[in-house]
Amino acid sequence: MLLAALGFSLMGGAAKLLKGSFGAGQLVFWRNAVGLVVLVAGFIVKPAENKGGKFHLLLFRGMMGTTALYTLLYCILHLPLGTAMTYNLTSALFIAVFSFFLFREYHGRIVLMAVLLGFFGMLLIYKPAMHFPWYYHAAGLISGITSALAYITVNRLAGHYDSRIIVLSFIGTGVL
Repeated sequence: MLLAALGFSLMGGAAKLLKGSFGAGQLVFWRNAVGLVVLVAGFIVKPAENKGGKFHLLLFRGMMGTTALYTLLYCILHLPLGTAMTYNLTSALFIAVFSFFLFREYHGRIVLMAVLLGFFGMLLIYKPAMHFPWYYHAAGLISGITSALAYITVNRLAGHYDSRIIVLSFIGTGVL
């Protein structure tokens, strides 16, 4: 998890450095194109084994993951890096909300209070940055929401598909 966090931080920093040369769509394409080459090499070495049966969720995961990445990179290019990354990290709050409403998962009052506190804290963080146009903040929220939906979908797909196929749904959609 630490390596993943480091990787996302490096990606965010690199995207910020490339701000003048690339748009968010180009960054999504190239990030996924490189990932696709690595993933195809992995399939050549060891073919995937799947039960299948949830193709619609694979497509949904791909669309949500690509939307999350696009909106994250869009925010990175237009907002301060810390603000953009924090918007994306609100996915943990949205996972809790969606898990409750979609799957009736309730983990008690302490978790509920933590989620409410998280949303309140998010408002405190972004109030000083309200001088940015509203659509940057909307993109940030979309990034957090679609990341949450993508993560929830990964959980639902895990028993049906090889993890590389689940990643391929995201990378393939991002390349397209």
